[in-house]
Amino acid sequence: MHPFIDKAKTGKNHWWRYGIGLLISLLHLPVLFHLFLSHLRRVALPADIVDYYANFLYRASALPVLLLVVRSIHQRPILTVLTASPRFRWKRMLFAFGVMLGLCTAFEGLNYLIDPANYYLSLKWIQFIPALLFGLVFITLQVLAEEALYRGYILQAFGLATKNIPIAAAITILLFTGPHWGKIEGDEAVSMTYFCSFGLLLIVTTLLDNGVEVSTGIHTANNIFSMLIVNSPSDSFPAPSVLAPIT
Repeated sequence: MHPFIDKAKTGKNHWWRYGIGLLISLLHLPVLFHLFLSHLRRVALPADIVDYYANFLYRASALPVLLLVVRSIHQRPILTVLTASPRFRWKRMLFAFGVMLGLCTAFEGLNYLIDPANYYLSLKWIQFIPALLFGLVFITLQVLAEEALYRGYILQAFGLATKNIPIAAAITILLFTGPHWGKIEGDEAVSMTYFCSFGLLLIVTTLLDNGVEVSTGIHTANNIFSMLIVNSPSDSFPAPSVLAPIT
């Protein structure tokens, strides 16, 4: 089959275990989101900043829950849902993060040079610095949770069930794209093409590298750049960024 998908064979893989595992991994989120949001709304912060912190706090919580599911329900080492290597390869993740962040900066910088009138400086240091420090930690954890769930847990589940990597990859891409449907603004066809293409890139890097380290680096850089470097108040997930496009 495939070295990374085969890692799931070290545990118990009955279909009902995956059903229970997915329910636990996904259904705990609304409860925690309500608790986090209720607490943070008592703090004297703008509503969009509260939403920023609450979203990443509860999404990052999915990581320990999923790892607990892998360890207790599937009774296999938690590392097997992250990589086929003996240890998590942090250097690969950081390298992919740096490359992706550089590409995003170069592309957006070129757009800025071509038409600077399309941007305005939205930087507010008192909001940006805490959001940046918080984001570097919790955006990374949130992304790692997504990668472990989609490119790890779900890809391995359908890989074992179908014994066909292209089919398993296609199902995983569709499941990854689905939750983004409600966040689409503007041209739906363009947005869905982007999410499907990005999902395909993450799947390909996972399969080629036998783990989620590179896909986590790419995904983290993309999210940090789009939220904290160039972000619009009209975006589905507004954040205190350096620049904002004029819409």
